[in-house]
Amino acid sequence: MNSILTALPRRLPASTLLQEALRCGVRAICAVGWLHLISSLALGQVQRVKLIPPDVEYEDNFGHAVAIDGDWVLISSPLDDDIAAQSGAVYVYRRESGVWNLSQKLKASDTAPSAQFGYSLAMDGAYAVIGALLDAPMGIQGAGSAYVFERIADVWVQRVKVWASDASPSWNFGEAVDISGGVVVVGSRAASGVSAFSGLAYVFEGAGSSWWQTARLVPSDAAQGDSFGDSVAVDGTRLVVGAPGADLPTGGNQGVAYVFDRPSAGAWVEVQKLSAPGTLNEYFGSDVDLQGETMVVGATSANAVGPVSGAAHYFRYLAGRWEYSQLLVGFDTKAYDKFGSWVALDGDVAIASSHLTDDLATNSGGGYAFNLQGSTWQQDGKLLPEDSYASHLVGMEVALSGRTVILGCRFDNSACPQDPACHSGAAYIFDLPTNATQYGSCASAAPCGNTDTHGGCRNK
Repeated sequence: MNSILTALPRRLPASTLLQEALRCGVRAICAVGWLHLISSLALGQVQRVKLIPPDVEYEDNFGHAVAIDGDWVLISSPLDDDIAAQSGAVYVYRRESGVWNLSQKLKASDTAPSAQFGYSLAMDGAYAVIGALLDAPMGIQGAGSAYVFERIADVWVQRVKVWASDASPSWNFGEAVDISGGVVVVGSRAASGVSAFSGLAYVFEGAGSSWWQTARLVPSDAAQGDSFGDSVAVDGTRLVVGAPGADLPTGGNQGVAYVFDRPSAGAWVEVQKLSAPGTLNEYFGSDVDLQGETMVVGATSANAVGPVSGAAHYFRYLAGRWEYSQLLVGFDTKAYDKFGSWVALDGDVAIASSHLTDDLATNSGGGYAFNLQGSTWQQDGKLLPEDSYASHLVGMEVALSGRTVILGCRFDNSACPQDPACHSGAAYIFDLPTNATQYGSCASAAPCGNTDTHGGCRNK
């Protein structure tokens, strides 16, 4: 049993199991108690599978973007060269009888060199949107585009290609995408909405093969370098757009997020500008996720517990406004971990990445799982792959559906393990049990000395 176990079912007293773990030192197997601990952890949150497509190659960056909805997973490989150099592709996996099987490989109908189809991904039910930020619609180099796919009889089919009504060179439309029902939002952080890199976001609505642009979003106080559109999220008639480069009186590049609502049959209207306590260069808004009256905003370089430790910020919708509610960091988050660079929400579960953590090796990476209890998020555990190594950077993209989590790992070298610059890529899928709880840690004084501060013990 080699996986990293980070959560514990509540069937047995945590103190009893922790005592056994500490006594055994969790490297040697004790005759009494340790086997009991192993069996009791069988339902703990664990890595189910590491996905690597059979045709992945050098520098494909498989795992660059990930999306999940129920039994369907999309994983991108934006530097795939099947059709042309770095034209890109997206792999479709389907869970059948508990097993994730490769189902399809998607490519744009008009695949072009360097388009990077799959740079961004989002999925909702039978629809998916795929960004290609370096595509050249109408011959406009680097303007970017996005493709809407629909699942018909379990086969994903391209329905339409969209781009900005004012497409311009190097605007990188499609750097961020999201979809909810018949609404697609696309970010273009490099766009010159009011000045260089102030950024834009676009809304498209429709169904089937008929989609049309319904809004071009510009924040009320847009400024040069704000990078509005760097992250986007939409849920029904509400959407949020991150502008991590925005300046505040407390610091340059502190970052903000803008909330837009659409009244019934009305236009999208900016209703609120959100920020969080912070200082210079925290980049609040580097990622966002939204569900109902819950929002989580990542701040990739926040100084919450040390320089560039990173953080995520929880907002609640109360009495008609979004209110700041909680700072999220891991129990063991430290300086330069970049916690919260990517975030995901589904129901009472939240995931925050931490791709520069050092649990298994320097910058090996991982993610954190949180559970909403009442109005407070509490950490359930830490997601670590079984085979991570130095500079693996696991968690550079996360996705969540129900209690299934995907961590992207674009820098995995499985296709050419002898080459540290291979970066063929991989993705890890974890399951979260409904009865997991954080339960302490192995102390440095444990017999074998394998300290583990994130709330679980390593079985090596």
